[in-house]
Amino acid sequence: MNSEYNPPIDKRSTKDLLAIVENVENVGDWKDDALEQARKELELRGYTVSQQKRREQSKIASRKRVNKIKAEARFTPTIMVLLFLFAPLLLAASFGSFPFLMEEKQHGC
Repeated sequence: MNSEYNPPIDKRSTKDLLAIVENVENVGDWKDDALEQARKELELRGYTVSQQKRREQSKIASRKRVNKIKAEARFTPTIMVLLFLFAPLLLAASFGSFPFLMEEKQHGC
């Protein structure tokens, strides 16, 4: 195996090798020969090509689900305006301090 990588590809842990071949978002991080070496080393360690492909597809699907959830987890503009308007009241209520109520209590009402 080519040892231009430090540590050499064949000396890396299985977890590291899987991270190399599953790094679909940043494919440019590794040269093609490094990817090929990692795939071959994984085969030697018992991970078939089809298993590697399934793991890669699973990771892609998982990232898509996470991105979809993140995209849908936003407040609408209406909710943002309501939060902006009512947040001070909610905070004051949670700390039990409404200035206008305090004034009434001080005047003996």
